[in-house]
Amino acid sequence: MAVHLCLVLLQIIVLHLRPIKASERFPCPTECGNVSISYPFGIGEGCYFDKGYEVICDHSSGSPKAFLPGVNRLELLDTLSYDSRPAVRVNVPTISLNSSSKRTSNILKGVNLSASTLKILMIWKINEKFLQC
Repeated sequence: MAVHLCLVLLQIIVLHLRPIKASERFPCPTECGNVSISYPFGIGEGCYFDKGYEVICDHSSGSPKAFLPGVNRLELLDTLSYDSRPAVRVNVPTISLNSSSKRTSNILKGVNLSASTLKILMIWKINEKFLQC
């Protein structure tokens, strides 16, 4: 009986000495502007799974915008779940194929994913049909 009591006390002591994650010490931000941020993504040290899931909330433009610094600083539009796996929706710059358009177009020269642990699923919306790559 005494051995059992000692083991219980030892477990209690060990549980109180375990390292505390940053997210347990203080609450992690869950929003940046109108974008909800959910784990494994996170804003601030200790709030994300690893560097590939880090989100930066940039306030320099006046209204806060979320960015993924590990993925060429793509603007984050939403965090969601796809097929029970964490996923994100990002604002990818596009090229206008209409030569008569007077709108300014952004050109995406490539997205370097070498530093990211994220897997990419691209879904293109063309004429109301969704194509998955």
